[in-house]
Amino acid sequence: MCNIGTQCNRENVSLGPPSRGQIANTESVIRVVYDPLHLNPKKTRIKAGVIRESDLLTGQLSVWRTSPTDPENLAETKSYLTATKPEGQEIRHFVSIWVGEIRRMTGLDGQRLFCVRDDTRIDEIGGRHAEHATISFCALKGEPYKDSTSNEFIFARDLLHAALLNAISDGDV
Repeated sequence: MCNIGTQCNRENVSLGPPSRGQIANTESVIRVVYDPLHLNPKKTRIKAGVIRESDLLTGQLSVWRTSPTDPENLAETKSYLTATKPEGQEIRHFVSIWVGEIRRMTGLDGQRLFCVRDDTRIDEIGGRHAEHATISFCALKGEPYKDSTSNEFIFARDLLHAALLNAISDGDV
């Protein structure tokens, strides 16, 4: 059950080594903002597309585990993301947000919206990146959250988008 203050069933799974295991509310995750992909043409505003609908619908919205209090881990993660950025894109922001903040978000029904779960990424040459995680809708969210045009989906996406914008105004990592 995905209730506020409890882990979603999806979050109780760890992918094993080299993963650090289940993600705690006290951890933070990074979402990368690319230029021009995530910026409006005047480069003055981050588009809602920073939360890609297809990724959110499939539970594959990529984020990267990190700790602002662990400079070495943060530097390694930023270095990896910089080296693997999509062709033609520049990194504009590394946006850090607390996992607990994401898990406390509630939908129009008053229920918890999102899971943040371990998703150790395997790269194209078979290497694993222990810091990869995903944001997805909680397992019990129904049909309205499977339709990107529904009020419920749009509300949830916009709530997550606003949290990222707020995190940017608080300062990038």
